[in-house]
Amino acid sequence: MKVLHLVDGAEPECIGGVERHVGLLCSALKEQQVAGSRDLGLEPRTHRFLDLIRSREECHSFLETHPEALLHVHQILPWGLSALIRQAAFRPVVLTLHDWFFVCQRVHLRNVWGQRCEGPSLTKCSFCTGSFLKFLSHMPLHAARRSAFQTFLSLVKAIILPNPDLIQALPENLRSKSLVLDYAVPEETEDLDHFDPEGPVVCLGSMGLHKGLEWLAEKWREIRIPLHFYGPGTEEIREESVKGFGSIASLKELQGCRALIVPSDWRETGPLVLLEALALKIPVFVRKSSVTPARLKPGVRSFQGRELVELMEQAIPAMRQEILLHPLQKQKRFEAMLQGHARLYEELKRQNPSSMG
Repeated sequence: MKVLHLVDGAEPECIGGVERHVGLLCSALKEQQVAGSRDLGLEPRTHRFLDLIRSREECHSFLETHPEALLHVHQILPWGLSALIRQAAFRPVVLTLHDWFFVCQRVHLRNVWGQRCEGPSLTKCSFCTGSFLKFLSHMPLHAARRSAFQTFLSLVKAIILPNPDLIQALPENLRSKSLVLDYAVPEETEDLDHFDPEGPVVCLGSMGLHKGLEWLAEKWREIRIPLHFYGPGTEEIREESVKGFGSIASLKELQGCRALIVPSDWRETGPLVLLEALALKIPVFVRKSSVTPARLKPGVRSFQGRELVELMEQAIPAMRQEILLHPLQKQKRFEAMLQGHARLYEELKRQNPSSMG
């Protein structure tokens, strides 16, 4: 059975939590490292979808020429909905909700003026993506887009939630088809420990406003510990104790660090890098606005700006002990995630014998 995973980008050209998750998932299923996938004959593959297809017509053409038995969608844009709705009529479609696009069409719950948004409404969304003068003309557009999102969600066979807290954001009528398969990281070939008590604090992310890197750099002026940024566009950051080094695929590429910090100013569904850090026995600091309660594990501390200096000076040793006392069960979690996908594909094949052969 062939499964086509649609994602914004692929390693190594595009590095991000979603791309890394999809890469790990497809690689493990392709190598049949999970019970059940061998019998299914899974042939998952990824396609750099959104960054290569620029129009509704290209989207329709692409999907028509890729007749895989099942589509697994990880990221979509409004102009791609009509093509996916058409595809859902004759082959099963699975959707993984990595982002809050079903709540916010700008995805990051930040409006066009850079302000936090606590939730959507037709009026707010029309103002946000248009302008006051275009307010009336944008209302029908957004009404149509919201209707298309609802139509697509009603047609997909299953909605995978990589964070259990996402269930609360789904409409009641869609919860029956949802399945929680939490993010996980695979077991390493050896027991790695990348904690370095004298190393830098590191932050992975792009320079987008919602990631909070500029906010963090400003707050860091009171802290003497080196802070290293890794992500697209960070190379230009050069301050006294803050430096950028460009993109990396994983924390494993670093020799070691004192802690990971997640300063995002929007609600992350992962982030996968948080789990990777804990697996490598690295303490994690998260901005209170950036993570859901499911991510507050041993070795993780949340902070607001005023607490940052004190936490950096005092909390790391205790957090390190928490990680050693409560190690992340990465292998069992990763196997459970893989088995969940394999079982879902098997069930869809049983329910759709004509279209999935």
